[in-house]
Amino acid sequence: MRSLRPPGHVVSASGRPPRLRAVLLACLLVLVGLAGGTVSQAAVGNPFLIDGTVPNEGMLGNADIEEDDPNGNASELGPLNSSSTKLGVIHTAPVPMLGMTNPNAQTDLDKVWVTSETDDAGDVWLYFAWQRDSNKGSGVLMYEFQAQPVSSACDYPLSSAEAATCNPWANRQPGDFVIVWDQSGNSAVIILRTWYYLDADGQPSTNPDPEEWGGRTLLLDAGKELTTTDDAFAAYSGTRFQGEAAVNLSDTVFPAEPTSCSTIANIIPGTVTGNSDTADYKDTVLGDFVDISNCGSVTITKDTNPEGGTGQFQYTLSRSDDSQIRFDGTLTAQGTLTEDGDGETQSTLVAGAGYTLSENILSGPYTMDSIVCDGVDIDAGGTFEVVANETKQCLITNQLQQGTLNVVKDVTNDDGGTAVPEDYSFTIDGGSPIDFPASGSYSVQVDQGSYDVVEVEADSGGYATTYSDGTNADCVDVFVPAGGSATCTITNDDQPGTLTVTKVITNDNGGDARFDDFTFTIDGGTAVGFDSDGDGDGSISTTVDAGTYAVAEPEANSGGYTTTYSDGTNTTCDAVVVPLGGSATCTITNDDQPGTLIVVKDLVQDNGRTETEEDFSFTIDGGSSISFEADGNEFTVDAGSYDVVEDDAPGYTTTYSDSTGGQCQDIVIANGQTETCTITNDDTKAAPSGTTEQSWVLHDDLAITGLRAGATDADSSTVTFRLYSDAGCTTQVGEDETVALDGTAAGTSTGVTVSAAGIYYWIADYSGDQFNEPFETTCGDEVTEIRAKDARDGGRDTLTAV
Repeated sequence: MRSLRPPGHVVSASGRPPRLRAVLLACLLVLVGLAGGTVSQAAVGNPFLIDGTVPNEGMLGNADIEEDDPNGNASELGPLNSSSTKLGVIHTAPVPMLGMTNPNAQTDLDKVWVTSETDDAGDVWLYFAWQRDSNKGSGVLMYEFQAQPVSSACDYPLSSAEAATCNPWANRQPGDFVIVWDQSGNSAVIILRTWYYLDADGQPSTNPDPEEWGGRTLLLDAGKELTTTDDAFAAYSGTRFQGEAAVNLSDTVFPAEPTSCSTIANIIPGTVTGNSDTADYKDTVLGDFVDISNCGSVTITKDTNPEGGTGQFQYTLSRSDDSQIRFDGTLTAQGTLTEDGDGETQSTLVAGAGYTLSENILSGPYTMDSIVCDGVDIDAGGTFEVVANETKQCLITNQLQQGTLNVVKDVTNDDGGTAVPEDYSFTIDGGSPIDFPASGSYSVQVDQGSYDVVEVEADSGGYATTYSDGTNADCVDVFVPAGGSATCTITNDDQPGTLTVTKVITNDNGGDARFDDFTFTIDGGTAVGFDSDGDGDGSISTTVDAGTYAVAEPEANSGGYTTTYSDGTNTTCDAVVVPLGGSATCTITNDDQPGTLIVVKDLVQDNGRTETEEDFSFTIDGGSSISFEADGNEFTVDAGSYDVVEDDAPGYTTTYSDSTGGQCQDIVIANGQTETCTITNDDTKAAPSGTTEQSWVLHDDLAITGLRAGATDADSSTVTFRLYSDAGCTTQVGEDETVALDGTAAGTSTGVTVSAAGIYYWIADYSGDQFNEPFETTCGDEVTEIRAKDARDGGRDTLTAV
């Protein structure tokens, strides 16, 4: 197999009828047993001589393509042998599905040929031919044609990376069919088989709409023999290395009464192992072949004289009887060509006679010279025929025309100016400047069209510039007709000056001044309000003679605003220079000044407290707490109203006063003003208090009975007392107290101090001696219950031994 770089691709039209023979989508040629003899066939209407001479002698038709394919021992790219690459399912095979193969000689292709031709009756014929590596044995040769272009992942020739993502069969769809050339027994039988699916009602359908068949299985029908008619012919070469065939697509593939264009966009020649849907592919030739359609096309090309012209040339393609040019009912097709050699192709056209072409020049200095289509002079009233599967050529020629453009200079010196025409120049369409002559009139020959005339010195030197083309007050798009003339007049008038006084108010510190709060004077004249013109922009412009002017503001540096001046160069407006025809601006800026809020701490400590000012804090308008400074706190603030509140100061009484006579609430501070809030803290006497805590000391005694006297170590015998707070005697209270046995008794001397009400349990542990065993009293033999005040018995403390 050999992959090939495509010269282009074919896009198929939509709207195909859901019939098995509605659209040509694929063509499968199966060759079996090439040992038979040559069969020569021809018929009236068939433009190809099918006699086994490959390729067809004197071959006609569209873009005939011959492709060489690796053969012999050379490995070539082809479908990998797997269950997913069988004939019937290869279009669903996941990538990568291509790999290097080496088919045997009888299935190894050397060359393939493909072309097409339209006969005198308008029928489209397909011609295909092949050459294989061996004329021995049998094999199956396949040409598959698809309506959809090959997947974008298959950009022939394929690199290794592209081969890993390419499935050339991926766009197979319902309506695709195969043509089988069964040569078993030296026959030359051509059979048409169509891809279809079963619709929701279980009926066969070839509707290619994805919404109709998406997800359904493609099936291949049993087929129809074509070679019993005059619609298909096949023949071998005498050596059996080659074969050729021709098929009338209009009679076998395209609809008899088409409602849309049927187009072939992808052709895949190859060989397979048999005529079964589960056959394996052997050799495949991947490339781009001919475009085949039952519709025609027309290419319209622009020709200008002289060469290289540009413009907007709108053409209209139609039919002289106003019948449709496309199956969707379109009656005309328009396009716009813009330059010499520019061309457009109108495709998917209904085949037939009576086509005509006209032109409307939208822009550009041209006249229409001639329109010739397929050798017919259309502008003389002729028509031409659009033939299926062919492209007709139309050439529209336009002639460039010229006219005269006059440019006139008019200088008006009524305000002291002294300019003359020679002081000025102009450009045409942005070209090089052209000087005016002393006469002030200049003429030039130009192509027909619209021109922009612009004065280089426009609106400069104290002169205002105006334009007129005789109709409009400008010289933009001055139209010069072919063989005619147009005039642009440029007038320069010397102008007085303009003094603009602009007010800028900066209210970034709480100020609310407006433009109408300020005025200005020019040279000490009458004060003028900044909103006197009513436009509210704070800018007043006055027409004045050229000269020097002094501008001042009567309200300068008052009302909490500072005043500054600028004339663009100096920081004053004492000498503002206004030139002839020019302007000058004095900007007066008033900036509101911030206010000052001072917060002072006054401490009165006549009851022993020692805090300092820094130990106190306050907030302004509920903000974050601020610590006092020893000498008071000073803040720069916007004009407005402020509340000062001290944070809680335990041990002190707090009073407020401010410089406005208030209590530090709603202190009004104007722009540039200072106000003070004083907060006085007077310490108060302390108020001491106390609490009591009660406790109990518990004691225990042990009396031993049955003690045997006389032991030599009796004096070292001891008793250890332990107090517990639980009935299981696991939680001890206090420490062990060990005392010496006094005869047969012992008792605690220190005891155990408890401070909580509850029930307490004693255990006494006797150590024993030479004559007496040690023992321990039982937990709970002695129990003491303490009831605290307000717990029981009307609030009395109770100590009970149980």
